[in-house]
Amino acid sequence: MPYRVSVSAVSEDIRPGEAPAAAAERLGRAKAAAVAAHEERPVLGADTDTR
Repeated sequence: MPYRVSVSAVSEDIRPGEAPAAAAERLGRAKAAAVAAHEERPVLGADTDTR
């Protein structure tokens, strides 16, 4: 399946007291939404936590 990588401009700041899993989910969703706003193909967004 052909694919391409699109980088979003979403800030990766972690909110005070935010759990790592919650931050990764929030950021992954925000990145996917940002890219999907200008993409015609389906979008897969993800983020990881390395703490």
